[in-house]
Amino acid sequence: MFDYEVVILGPPGSVLVQVDASGRVQAGAQRDTGGFALAAMWSITNASSGITVFSEGIQTPALSGSFGDSFDHTDNLVLTANQRYKVRLVADAAIANGFTNGAVGFAFALIDPVFSFGPGVGPEYSFVFSEGIGTSRTSSVPKPSTFTLIVAGLLALGLFRKRVGRPA
Repeated sequence: MFDYEVVILGPPGSVLVQVDASGRVQAGAQRDTGGFALAAMWSITNASSGITVFSEGIQTPALSGSFGDSFDHTDNLVLTANQRYKVRLVADAAIANGFTNGAVGFAFALIDPVFSFGPGVGPEYSFVFSEGIGTSRTSSVPKPSTFTLIVAGLLALGLFRKRVGRPA
């Protein structure tokens, strides 16, 4: 389970937010020797009121044999600007194969919501995520110090290659 927060900064009011949500679970265990349970879910809750705005995902009871399910779609949410929201991600894959020699099994789960603004939302709005969180489908511009380091590294590499390529 992983929690973080998001705030939409901008003029007061309602804002259309699109969330490209994808999740997947898959598992397999030999029948009569093991079982598994899976979850790939996400939710967004108003941090002040504790009211869940939206929640979706896949959650299984204990199963055996094999199972797989996934989703990949866009959810349209109307959120309030300047309000803190808590986003919770749950990706859980548990498997137990008992004590049978040679029993094999596998299980995995993933969840990935990516936030963007809906059509008609102007540049006066922006997302602010918890430290270390961001939308993975948007390009980012490096900080000036990072850019300087990249350029210095490329120059050093160029000088090194030029020097190595020179006859002795």
